[in-house]
Amino acid sequence: MSRTILKLSTATLLIALASASSAADKAIFDVAYAAADEARKGAAAVKFEWRDTRKMLKKAKALAGKGDYAKAVALANKAKAQGEAGQRQAVEQEKLWRSFVVK
Repeated sequence: MSRTILKLSTATLLIALASASSAADKAIFDVAYAAADEARKGAAAVKFEWRDTRKMLKKAKALAGKGDYAKAVALANKAKAQGEAGQRQAVEQEKLWRSFVVK
């Protein structure tokens, strides 16, 4: 009987750890997604949103919905990098556009 109780206790502990881990993974994804979406919106506001950023965020959300938080966070981070790059590109182009005008 004590072995059965030990097995049940171990199983219960593993399930509890898995759910805590899953909740932490979801929280990490939520933060990464919010940061990426904010960067995307910033790029869109200066009219330099890159073509695939929204698609990446949509795919990241789908991956998170399936519980694949590691891939979802990686994709959200990539989308964030694109949003930030788009914002930097807008600043750079604002400075350089005059050099491209034919005189």
